Amino acid sequence: MLICMLKLLACILWSAMFFFMGHPMACLCPLSYYITISGAMSTLAFEGDYERFVTFQLVMILMLPYMVHLVMGGLEASGGVLLWSFLSPLGAAFFRSSKESIIWFKVFLFCTLTLVGYDFFKGESNNEALFFWTMNIVGVMTIVFAAAWFFAKALEIEFRRSDSLLHNILPPTIAKRVMQGENPIIDKHQEASLLFADVVGFTKASATMSSDIVIESFLQDFFRLTDRAVEKRKLTKIKTIGDAYMAVGGVEEGGPEDHAAELLRLAKDMFSIVNAANYKASTNFEIRIGIHIGPVIAGVLGVKRFAYDVWGDAVNTASRMESHGRPGYIHLSEKAYDAVKGSCSTEFDFEWGGETEIKSKGKMLTFFARPTLGEDSEYFGGLSLHMDDVHAEKRSATQKRRRNSMFSHISFKGKQVGNSKGKKKDKKRSPRISWPMWSQA
Repeated sequence: MLICMLKLLACILWSAMFFFMGHPMACLCPLSYYITISGAMSTLAFEGDYERFVTFQLVMILMLPYMVHLVMGGLEASGGVLLWSFLSPLGAAFFRSSKESIIWFKVFLFCTLTLVGYDFFKGESNNEALFFWTMNIVGVMTIVFAAAWFFAKALEIEFRRSDSLLHNILPPTIAKRVMQGENPIIDKHQEASLLFADVVGFTKASATMSSDIVIESFLQDFFRLTDRAVEKRKLTKIKTIGDAYMAVGGVEEGGPEDHAAELLRLAKDMFSIVNAANYKASTNFEIRIGIHIGPVIAGVLGVKRFAYDVWGDAVNTASRMESHGRPGYIHLSEKAYDAVKGSCSTEFDFEWGGETEIKSKGKMLTFFARPTLGEDSEYFGGLSLHMDDVHAEKRSATQKRRRNSMFSHISFKGKQVGNSKGKKKDKKRSPRISWPMWSQA
């Protein structure tokens, strides 16, 4: 908007200058621009169509100097006023996109060369001087545009990188509000579904097993594939805490209406995901999951290292559901069970958990759920590519062992290369598949 105001001020100055110098027709060009853009700014204030306003601006900036050029009688007579048209491709580079600015620059070159060519064939000017004028204008403007284009392109890359990073940290709607400068963000939700999942025995195993296996292989695959499942079901990941995973439903615009059922299906996905992660890492972990429904406050606080989080008693209750649950089962509060028992009755087997003593909550009526036997998770099909990668790695390792065994007893100049006789070869153990309780029943 500041740039528009400066251009309007320039129009007034040029109109006054042309008028007092005895060029009334030339005076009308910037004056008409002033009137037109003022009306466009008023329309923008009411309609808010910024993209159309910018396009209109670029067209007016491009064409107005050419009109003055024609009215004044050519390049020399107008003092090279068509140079102002260069602001159109330059503005497109910074206010639209670097790709679109190339189109505007091509139009600028075409119009400039066309008008100068017209002046040349009229023969009213010194053609040699006109030629040098043209070469200098086109040469300098091309270099300036190239520098501006590369700078704008670099800005776009950095913007996309920071935008992608922000969207990886925050939900899309929250990221948009943060980019618009809203802080703090505090949203109240009367009903949200909350899931906590924890890898059973992970802390103890990480103390005895290699970090390459438990962290880089198992935990990385478990979190990465769970992130995909959360995105597929249009739920919201909150955070990971150690080996625990937290997700919610019902707090983001555009999410599923039956968020409690989708969260329960996510839990089913996670059982399949942990099996895939176990398969690749040759581990035997199980997960424990808890789900609760209740009011929460969600948002972003602070100004540094901020993150989207949820607060409220419902969060604590969901965490207690997980910690008081059983491996291979989904522990549901009574409210969560009431919300899913109708829509998920064919996908899960529910069993009464009785009144359970929950820490800091007292006695609560809870239920356990496990996927129906023979009912594979929908997301398990999405793991086919990942499982193909696992199988490909196994085949590659097997082929490598076979090649090594083919050359293990070749002699070279009377010396045996490879394994010696009498030495036992190491037996390679194939990875074990650990299925949760419900799949072994």
